[in-house]
Order: sequence, then C-alpha cells, then structure tokens
Amino acid sequence: MRHRNGFLLMEFIAALTLVSALLLIAGQWWQHQSKVQQRQQWLDHTDYLLQATERFWLEQGRPPHDYTELSQSLELEALVLPWQQPWRLTYEVSLLRWHISAPSQQQAHWFASHFQAAQVVDDEVILSQWAPLHEASGEQYLYRVARPDKPELNQLAVHLNMQQHAVNGIGNLLASHGNLAQLEVDSLLVNSATIADLTTQLLTASSIQTEHGDLQQFFDQISAYEALWNECRSAGGCQ
Repeated sequence: MRHRNGFLLMEFIAALTLVSALLLIAGQWWQHQSKVQQRQQWLDHTDYLLQATERFWLEQGRPPHDYTELSQSLELEALVLPWQQPWRLTYEVSLLRWHISAPSQQQAHWFASHFQAAQVVDDEVILSQWAPLHEASGEQYLYRVARPDKPELNQLAVHLNMQQHAVNGIGNLLASHGNLAQLEVDSLLVNSATIADLTTQLLTASSIQTEHGDLQQFFDQISAYEALWNECRSAGGCQ
C-alpha cells in the first residue's frame, strides 16, 4: 500500500509539472498574440486616423490642427495610440506631418516600415500626408503642358534633387551656372567657362583667354615669326 501511495504522489507531481509547463507555454503564446494584436491595432487605428483626416480636409478645406478635432468622425476613446503616446501635427504648404515618439529606434523603424512617406528621426516617427487632390490648389503644381495665361505654372519654385537619376531627351539647355562631374554632349555652346582639365578631339572657339594672354594673338605672332623666318631663309640667311 505504501508503494502504491508513492507511485500516486509521483504521478501527481509529474502531472502537475506537465500542466505547469503547458500553462507557461500557453501564457507566453497568449502574451505574444496580445502583443501582435496590439501592434496590429496601432497600424489599423493610425491608418483610420489618416483616412479620417483626409475626409476632414476635404470637408473643412483645411487640415486638422490636432487629431482630437476628428472626434466628430470617430470615437477618440476607442483609439489605441502607438506606445500610448499622443500624435503631434505640423503643417506646411499642402503637407501635414504626424509626429510620434517611440521607445527605441528599432520600434520606430518597425512602425515606419508599414506606411508610405514615413521617416524616422532619432526615435521619432514622422508620417507625411499630402493634401487631397480635390482640395489642393492647382496653382501649386507644375504643368506638363504650357499654360500661356500663367507662365509661372511652368517654373519650379524649389531646387530639384534627382537623387542620381538621369534627365534624358534635353533639346536645349540654358543655364547661368553649372557644376558638373561629367558631361557628354554632341554640341556645346558656352559663352564663358572655367575648366580645370579638358580632353577633347575637336575644340572650336572664337576666342580663348589664358593666363598668358589671348591664344589667338599667340597664334598670330607665331605665324608672323614663321613668315619672317621663311623670308630670311629665302634671302640666304637664317641658316
């Protein structure tokens, strides 16, 4: 009977250990699922905020000054804010930026990777939202086709950074200043240029100035000296 009781106790301890391990695994799985669900809620509610902002922008003709202005279109109490941090909004011309602080750069980069036009500065996530097309003024866009009544709409108001991309098919290029690492053209007309190093098969110029003077005058002097030399040799001298 004592042996039987001993076996029952060992079986009970083994079963208790197994149940405890299963509960531990289940708890870890539940915590992981809760974390995944919470992160998905952050993404879904942020996307919903962006959509609500676009509707507000179209209806009011302006962006919201704060996300709490969207209370008429959604329940703020039900929002799950990322990392329980409030959003901060800044506005430029036709561009609304959403700022939020993350606990670390790693989490900031994870969150930013799920949204277009998102960037990370230190541990802050910045989402950029452009004005809706129907709200934005047509005066702020560059037209592909010329507007004779408004020539300023075919003029850039900012510097253009091509990010190492090429500009192809240029028929005529007029520039007041150029800083080029490499230039390949079939024909080039330059009024004035300062060049440190030039390698070319053919150079046609009406005037070339060097640190010693005009190159054309130098060639004329060489031609005059050559004519005098030939004349001297013809007379029997200048051997």
